[in-house]
Amino acid sequence: MTGAASQRSCRRICSVTAATVLAGLSVLLSSAGTAYASPGGSDGYYLLTTKGHVFNYGTTWFGSPAVAKPATALMGIATTPDGQGYWTVTAAGNVYNFGDAKWYGSPAQQAAGSASMGIAADVATGGYWIVLANGAVKNFGAPWFGSAAQLNLTSPVMGIASMPDGMGYDLVTASGNVYNFGSAKWAGSNAGLHSSVATTGIAIDPVTGGYWVCSANGSVSAFGAPWFGDAAAAHATTPVMGIAATGDGQGYWLTTGLGNVYNFGDTRWYGSLAGAALPDPVLAIASGS
Repeated sequence: MTGAASQRSCRRICSVTAATVLAGLSVLLSSAGTAYASPGGSDGYYLLTTKGHVFNYGTTWFGSPAVAKPATALMGIATTPDGQGYWTVTAAGNVYNFGDAKWYGSPAQQAAGSASMGIAADVATGGYWIVLANGAVKNFGAPWFGSAAQLNLTSPVMGIASMPDGMGYDLVTASGNVYNFGSAKWAGSNAGLHSSVATTGIAIDPVTGGYWVCSANGSVSAFGAPWFGDAAAAHATTPVMGIAATGDGQGYWLTTGLGNVYNFGDTRWYGSLAGAALPDPVLAIASGS
């Protein structure tokens, strides 16, 4: 399948209901594989697959939801502030916690009516936020700063990234729009710039408070943050759909659905799933702490 065709499949994920988001996701996975994003900030990283397998590189493994055989795809992973645990979330909103990550609740208990698309840790409280495809943000053990649910979005929210002070977060949609809440500041977006390529992830620069936005073709756009490079020239055979930043703000990783990992800036490459017999496609990346 061509890169252009896989990008068109990615853009099909455009509804806010769990059923249709998952239907669009299954099209992408069956045709090319995919990955989603979550912020972090340490030496190594984690890769999460659709069925809940967690692979660790330069980090400690604390467990995976795969043994529970979740009924819907895993959509995001976020590490705890001290790097000694992580949470994962499914499209249905189920949250699985490992290591020192505490469970505070989940959208699955709330009949949210829209697919969960990402999770971000609150460094101040140890709680977390979960963003839904329709722009709603659910807070668990963390303060609520607002959401984009009332904006009648024309494309789904693809990711959430939390501020290093724990007082805000950014959301990004497939069409490249960025929405900021709390202490997060708006520094720009990809909206209207790359209409043929879906925006797939966001990571916050803990130094400047700016952010990086990645697209399915591997490009990375920097807003209020330094640019360290991207994977656009690599012409990955599956979409780049995840980005995670280092804690010092001097680099980031990208991942594809086949588990390729690209490192930029001061990040180290510890390995990837590229070439491996994957049990299922990679769906998320998170840095070690």
